[in-house]
Amino acid sequence: MFEMVDFEFETASFSDGLLGCVRFVEELRMKDWYIKEKNKLRLRRLASPTEVTRARIASSSLRDNIYAFCQASATCRIRFPYNLHPSAIQGYLRRPENVPFTTSGKKCQTPYAPQPRRTLSAEDLSSRELASLPQANFWIAPVTTLTSEIEKLISKHSEGTIFASAMTASTTQVARLRELMKTKPKLKLYILVNFIQNAIEVEFPDLLATFEDNMFLIPVFPHPSFRGNYHLKGATHLSDSADYVFTSINLNSQTDTPVIDLGFSGKDSRFARGLAQLFVGQAIESCQKLTYFNCTLDLRFRDTHLGRFGAQRAINRGCEAIAKDASQLMKYIDHKSSLLYSLNDNVSLVAANLIRSAKNTLDISSHHMGDPEIMQAILEAKRRGVRVNLFAAPFLFSDSPVSNELRKFTSYSRHYSNFFPLSHTKGILADELTLLMGTGNFTSSGLEDAKEYFFVTKDKKVLDGFKGLINTLATLSGAKAPYRVSLPQIAQERPKFAHRAMVVVGDPKEQKAIPSYLDVKVTDKRRDLWFANEKVSRCLKKTADAYFYSPQAAQACAQQS
Repeated sequence: MFEMVDFEFETASFSDGLLGCVRFVEELRMKDWYIKEKNKLRLRRLASPTEVTRARIASSSLRDNIYAFCQASATCRIRFPYNLHPSAIQGYLRRPENVPFTTSGKKCQTPYAPQPRRTLSAEDLSSRELASLPQANFWIAPVTTLTSEIEKLISKHSEGTIFASAMTASTTQVARLRELMKTKPKLKLYILVNFIQNAIEVEFPDLLATFEDNMFLIPVFPHPSFRGNYHLKGATHLSDSADYVFTSINLNSQTDTPVIDLGFSGKDSRFARGLAQLFVGQAIESCQKLTYFNCTLDLRFRDTHLGRFGAQRAINRGCEAIAKDASQLMKYIDHKSSLLYSLNDNVSLVAANLIRSAKNTLDISSHHMGDPEIMQAILEAKRRGVRVNLFAAPFLFSDSPVSNELRKFTSYSRHYSNFFPLSHTKGILADELTLLMGTGNFTSSGLEDAKEYFFVTKDKKVLDGFKGLINTLATLSGAKAPYRVSLPQIAQERPKFAHRAMVVVGDPKEQKAIPSYLDVKVTDKRRDLWFANEKVSRCLKKTADAYFYSPQAAQACAQQS
């Protein structure tokens, strides 16, 4: 017999329950009674605003210990016990009015009060359009990474300040940047990251330790006017050089990530200045809201956790450097940016209006899709005869009647398998004339709650780059390429690019396929992993074409073996 129990994690109105969940599970695994009976417990996170973890418990003594452990926690709440569906007792459960925090007290119970967003007029949007980006040089991940582009930026400058930003950063990639920064003693590098997404990783203390000398970490954390996802990405050098890096990928190696992301780097004063305003402004905001950082630290770490000390040291060190450079940094704040910022500007309406303006063609790429207004606009465009190329993972759509309609003509729906490399690029191209592109997914959370930026352009080089991506996605998914353009970088990398998509590994009797984004170099290094079964490997080389191993062919080979 076993019992199903849900635990939810309540926090301050602006905090994320994920951290409470991670801390609860982390400390649970240190208990002697858990270690003795851990094989009788299964935990699974559920999608929920309050971060619910479902426990399958096969021991009454383990259940009693977990209940007591939860009740002693500051944030853990037993949501529903004894195999009852939550709807049966939800009306009888009340949340406590206050959540206790060990060091932060009432400060963490400040109500959440988001800033209102403005609706841009046609004139405002036109004035912020990037008419030309002539020096944009395209690159595609995972063939190229954000780390590599930042390294190029560092190599070009001997002094000054570089700001880089990503949702997550890995220790190995930051260590690469540190080695290069050691040769540039007069150059400063600030890296902004999403504190919540990084603090749940085991390697987080190691990441914090990589920042020293002329490198500074600025963790972005929730506070009463912001509780969404920090998702700003890219880099820029604060100077008249106008160097910038645009991307929507993170500061990670990307070798094992099944996504394709189109980025570009170049020189443009408006674009670089827009990035500088966002990154510098965010760093100053984090330092100004520092008194709320303990709310997040208390939620994630016990008092003696190394991650807590490391995070506090990192942000104090970063903010001290920001304070010293304040006079130089403030000049990047007060100017009219050409970039659209999700917390200030109604990007959802901009995107929907762009889709509604399409008369002939509409090309859309997004990792997730879920904004109701945007999805309805796409559906209406399809109904009025616009040729729609939509690349968004069907399993990452929100659930609604409109979503179900969109799935029917999403390119992935026709040709998609779980082994297909997804597009991570976020962009909307209408009639091959106007492109909206940025870091945020076309979801309600991505366009309203998260910190994202977008830009609008009609630059032919950038439009051709995006059309090249659409061609690549169409080709990979088995469809016909809609345009007569291609990205030179993609064409050059084709022999070693991951067009093979997926290979079967392991015991062929189990017929299990392990998804991974395979590049030839990765395959060579990990042949024992990807081609663990030699018979399957030989069979695939005979039956599949040069660049693509379909899951059907792989399973057929597994059966023959």
